[in-house]
Amino acid sequence: MTSDSTDTCLMVAIIHQDDVLQCTLTPPFQEPEWQLPSVPHVPQGSIEHAATWLLSDWGFPRTPVHHLGATSQTAHGVVQAGTLVMATVATRTDLRMRAPEVRGVRWRHLRDSSPGSRSAVDRILDTLPLAAEERPVAPATAQPSLYSTPETSG
Repeated sequence: MTSDSTDTCLMVAIIHQDDVLQCTLTPPFQEPEWQLPSVPHVPQGSIEHAATWLLSDWGFPRTPVHHLGATSQTAHGVVQAGTLVMATVATRTDLRMRAPEVRGVRWRHLRDSSPGSRSAVDRILDTLPLAAEERPVAPATAQPSLYSTPETSG
């Protein structure tokens, strides 16, 4: 998968038991250097190599990768500690999860969730600095979108 559009960036998030620990975007939306927390007991060098290779394969420029230590694992349908989530973002409100194979590791789709529950992608969306008018909403005739977030009062 390559990205020819300058309006497309790559989103990377570290997931821990279905909660987003940290999320960052490559340019043009945010800084060109990733500063993500490392995960204990994971060989950081191999993950950095895999992430760099994946960026290159997708057509992104070689970006400095720092403190990337994560693996993609699920158990009983629950995202485990240290899962690395990658998605291309064509706009600030568009997430398209990818599941390429890197060194035999399959990056999992995390979009699926039971009706009425919030998925890992919903939590990732919560970390993005979207203005209210940019937040995606479901059409009036459709069921509530996984991407929509409840209004907060305060």
